[in-house]
Amino acid sequence: MSFVLERGRYGSPRFEGTVRPAVLVVDMANDFGHEDGVYPRNGARCDSFGDAVVAAAAVLAAAAAAGVPTIAASQVIFADRDGKAVTGGGLVEGRPWLEHEGLRPGSWGVQLVDELPRTDYFIEKPRASAFFATPLEVLLRGLGVETLVVVGCFTNQCVESTVRDAWARDFQIVIVTDAVAAFDDRLHQAALESMRPLATQLISSEVVNHLKSVGAGS
Repeated sequence: MSFVLERGRYGSPRFEGTVRPAVLVVDMANDFGHEDGVYPRNGARCDSFGDAVVAAAAVLAAAAAAGVPTIAASQVIFADRDGKAVTGGGLVEGRPWLEHEGLRPGSWGVQLVDELPRTDYFIEKPRASAFFATPLEVLLRGLGVETLVVVGCFTNQCVESTVRDAWARDFQIVIVTDAVAAFDDRLHQAALESMRPLATQLISSEVVNHLKSVGAGS
């Protein structure tokens, strides 16, 4: 991956196509986006979530058709025997209702929303990044992945944390800009701009076309 320095600012990485890609879905789970999920029920609705899911579904369908691996990573909060959160840190502090419900391992809430096809692999993650304390890197290396195509939520939180950790591990990264979402569009746009030196940014129709070419060349 190389960068172009223009007028004192880093440009975007040079993109030469999706080489040995996999698609990673970050946190497009019921507790975040379904009307019965713990976030919407407590008034934390992301208005752009639905549109991002539609775009992500198109990317996942194209990946499946091309034989490209797909992976979901969902946030979890561990609880004690009484159901009280024992992990989650600042996430629970900022959303106090998570102390007693939501994002529990193995629950309906951490499964992908119904509008998304099931992925080949599913990983539960205890923190924002899909790499932290998970087998994601081991899985990607085993699959021979070089390019990580990222969709999901929330752009300025778990998506950005995951992208930065992928970059630190020398993966090429593609962010599907209409398939990521945040609560605040200002933070969404700022996060995308902040990640511009690290990741190629394409819209879903462009990514679908790249994935089709991967399938045609296999």
